[in-house]
Amino acid sequence: MLINKALIKYGYSNFSLEILEYCEPSRVVTREQYYIDLLKPEYNILKVAGSSWGYKHTEESRSKMGGIRSPEHLDKILSNLRKINLEGFSPEVRARITQGIVNFNIKTKGKKVVFINIETPEVLTFVSIRDAALKLDISRRQINKYILSKEP
Repeated sequence: MLINKALIKYGYSNFSLEILEYCEPSRVVTREQYYIDLLKPEYNILKVAGSSWGYKHTEESRSKMGGIRSPEHLDKILSNLRKINLEGFSPEVRARITQGIVNFNIKTKGKKVVFINIETPEVLTFVSIRDAALKLDISRRQINKYILSKEP
């Protein structure tokens, strides 16, 4: 919010964004800390790279995050939980949740799978073993077995 307020107050033309250095991902936090110590940036509210140490939440934020909830608020939460447990999720919501989990797993854990037909020039590329198994209607174990054996 601090930078947002400054941009509005002083105008975008009074600010610039520059890349100071390109480095390996494993060194990002170390290099960020170097530049924080060197430049002491006015709008950088966190003084330690890679952590939120030193950040002070506003009173409003703290009241929203924790504290004692009103009885009405707790009743509303319990009512919604009971409703979900009794009715369950609609098929559309279940599909969206499943797709979200699949997308998350693909982005964080997926292994790219490429199938090459040795008789034709056809190449099939999948973002994960699970994706390949679903689209080819075979088991993930079967795909894993062939990947590990390195057999065609």
